[in-house]
Amino acid sequence: MLNHSSDVKAEVGYDFVKEAYSVSSCRDYKPGEEVLISYGELSNDACLQLYGFVENDNPYDRYIFQDLGSRLLQGPLGQKAGSGAKAFLQQSIADARASGLLIQVPVTASGFPTEVVQFVQRLSSELTDLSPVGSSTDLAQRALRDACKKELQMGFPTTLDEDMRQLEELELQVSKYKLEKMMSQTGEPTPGQQPPGVGPSTEADGNSTPQGADQPPSPS
Repeated sequence: MLNHSSDVKAEVGYDFVKEAYSVSSCRDYKPGEEVLISYGELSNDACLQLYGFVENDNPYDRYIFQDLGSRLLQGPLGQKAGSGAKAFLQQSIADARASGLLIQVPVTASGFPTEVVQFVQRLSSELTDLSPVGSSTDLAQRALRDACKKELQMGFPTTLDEDMRQLEELELQVSKYKLEKMMSQTGEPTPGQQPPGVGPSTEADGNSTPQGADQPPSPS
């Protein structure tokens, strides 16, 4: 079995003459170096669902904005529009939603789709003409950056470090459960559980009377 890397260019096929799988790489490998192949242009969501892992710096990873228009209205564009241009901004975003431009918008490591960036730049330019303060290019960049920030804050309230700590705690709980289940199947006492026949009154040297045994009457 060969592991995956998005950066690798390799061809995997079946050689019917040799009755074996073959891997052809576009570069040389050093002795002992791991040979990798690409499973395809997969996002981390797809990698996790299909193969159970995620890839750091995955060039095909992406996030989907369900409704980018609402984030744009809440950010610098809405603040720039003011009362006079608010109706224009709302109508422009409503039209873009109706056309599907601002719905289900994918964002990758390289940024937003070109047509979305061009729309926001055009909108920023028109708003700047209506209220000529600042640069339209700067406004467009701030609008898209603010949309990403709001999406993170509202949709993902925890940081990556906090998520990693929660995963570590979950892994510890799973490991503890597996250990307790294995020990219960073998009849061994689990951590914190006393062996059968040993009660709280049993002393460490084993000389005391077990619980439940007849005790001589106490002198009156």
